[in-house]
Amino acid sequence: MRSRPALLYSVLFFLSRATGLVYELLWVRVLYQSFGSTIQSVTTVVAAYMGGLGLGAWAFGRLADRSPNPARLYGWLEIAIGIFAILSPLVLGLAHWIYLGTAGALALGGAASVALRFGLAAFVLLIPTTLMGGTLPILTRALMGEDRGLLKPSLGRLYGLNTLGAMTGTALAGFFLIEFVGVRYSLWMTALLNLAIGVVAIRVDRRQAPLVLEPEDLDRPRPPSTALDRLALILLGLTAFASLLNEIAWTRVLVMIVGGSTYAFTLVLLVFLLGIGLGSVIVARPSMPRADTAASASLAQGITGIGAAALFLFFGMLPSYIIAVFQVAHMGAAFRLLLMGVAIGAVVLIPAIGMGISSPLLTDLPTRSRRGRGADVGAAYALNTVGSILGAVLTGFVLVVALGTQATLRVGLVINALAALTLAVLAARG
Repeated sequence: MRSRPALLYSVLFFLSRATGLVYELLWVRVLYQSFGSTIQSVTTVVAAYMGGLGLGAWAFGRLADRSPNPARLYGWLEIAIGIFAILSPLVLGLAHWIYLGTAGALALGGAASVALRFGLAAFVLLIPTTLMGGTLPILTRALMGEDRGLLKPSLGRLYGLNTLGAMTGTALAGFFLIEFVGVRYSLWMTALLNLAIGVVAIRVDRRQAPLVLEPEDLDRPRPPSTALDRLALILLGLTAFASLLNEIAWTRVLVMIVGGSTYAFTLVLLVFLLGIGLGSVIVARPSMPRADTAASASLAQGITGIGAAALFLFFGMLPSYIIAVFQVAHMGAAFRLLLMGVAIGAVVLIPAIGMGISSPLLTDLPTRSRRGRGADVGAAYALNTVGSILGAVLTGFVLVVALGTQATLRVGLVINALAALTLAVLAARG
């Protein structure tokens, strides 16, 4: 794809990812208003969000390989997301009405009532999140065009824009929209942005020549997986597990230190997303030999592990720093938040950058040997999402409770060290 349309589609993807995080925070509020229970509402939205992203990446990745106009398909996905967002309060309200009728008719109570209530909500939210998950492999295919060598830079660019857009959406919703605009109007404004993104994407695509579909994009069987392909996919899932493990454990510790307000939690999430985005942008360059890719991924995992290990030193210093910040008289709230963000950045930023570098590299290893098909990119992204879901659920409900926060962080360090060592051995073998 020529540089100007590619730049425009990159901007559109950034905006669409920002809207995705705005929706996530807004739907938590909608569920809380309808169903109650903040913790269960958050769990429902996060599970549906991540599950939908993985399902959409897998399903629409296959469709992207068969479409001569993947960018146009991306535009229609954005329009569908916008339409659902406009209707989402009504649809979730209908789910609540169905829950009341069913629970009353069956006399459900306790765990069965909770499971039905949030199962209905998760099922509803799985529709738009699946559409969101399809945008990454489809737009990767569009940016690559007919040049398979552009897979890794395309992935790196989109991973970076994905995370930086998520960071922007988190800040916008957490610091402004919910408090000053309100949930319903924020949903409508964000939905209009999705509709505009879709219309622009379709109009620009109509000026481009359709892609020439190669036989391997259609019915010819794909090349068989190699041992390196399978190992890279396993490492992709494991490192995604470790990333979410670290994020939740860091958040647990940092929120206890800097405070449990919405602003403090948003700061932790923002710095983590910033590191992931910067790492993805750093690695967005043309493909190199697979041994070099494995070596770079090994180095990234080493950076992640070393940065995470250094956290144990910073944790001892942070309480004194935060106390000093709050003891300064006549300091504005915005400047105090900035100083807290600097402290959180000193703890989280370096290992998060390592995580951001790892994901595109580990995705590139198994997909390149299989001709970089949209289906393969989608499958890799889906596996990454599964690892993230398991990391979030097991860390939040099992590991932190059973082992404690520090021991949980050490589990993440072990995974990073093993991944770095395995990739280093592969790189050494060429």
